[in-house]
Amino acid sequence: MVVVCKENRQKTYTFKPRRTVANLAVGPCVINQLPNLNSTLMANSATYTGITPDLYNQLRDKLGAAGIELAGNSGRVSKQGVTADYAYEEASQTLQINNVQVSFPASMMFSPDKIIQKINEAVRGAGGQVA
Repeated sequence: MVVVCKENRQKTYTFKPRRTVANLAVGPCVINQLPNLNSTLMANSATYTGITPDLYNQLRDKLGAAGIELAGNSGRVSKQGVTADYAYEEASQTLQINNVQVSFPASMMFSPDKIIQKINEAVRGAGGQVA
């Protein structure tokens, strides 16, 4: 995004958009040329298919080794600033990860997108699929 101030200086800022706007006044500055924010919103959920009970247990063990315990087939996990909801459905062999949130200290290195990307890699590596 480009912010143009009255002094005609241009500065580039990165932010996490919450809505779509064309122009937005910020004090003496006007934000112009915003991208289509609907297409740039961060992912904070994902669905995985082909998750057999054995595969789910492998993923649970892998996370457990990292100190993240999945209790049962659904719940909420929170570790060092990363929080997410999960739900595994054995009948449909799907795993849902929802509401991924990253706060301090994890936010120093990760975004919700990066967390989802790491989960995607782990699921694919174990034989599951990203839906």
